[in-house]
Amino acid sequence: MNRGEVWSLVLDGQRHELPDPIARGRPVVIISNNAANRNLDRVVVVPLTADGDRQYPGEARVTIADKPCKVSADQITTMPRASLATRVGELSRADLRAVEEAVQIHLALPR
Repeated sequence: MNRGEVWSLVLDGQRHELPDPIARGRPVVIISNNAANRNLDRVVVVPLTADGDRQYPGEARVTIADKPCKVSADQITTMPRASLATRVGELSRADLRAVEEAVQIHLALPR
């Protein structure tokens, strides 16, 4: 598991309605650093949602599996690695940078 990868998240057998091909669980982007990802049993993630008309501060538009999505940095969370079911893909460098900027905005970190 690496920073910038997109995985489907499944909690307690729940399934969420999502556009294909991400229909197996809620898609999340791993944003924790790779050293932590290798050594800890948990990862820091932000969820992907369907792309809507509005984009708020702390959100980033990205594309995964040729589908436009939004990342919601206001929903940063830490999950057990075991909750990540299937690797869906990986963000482009530009999309990962947009996610990083959304997180910086949401957390009021200096840029």
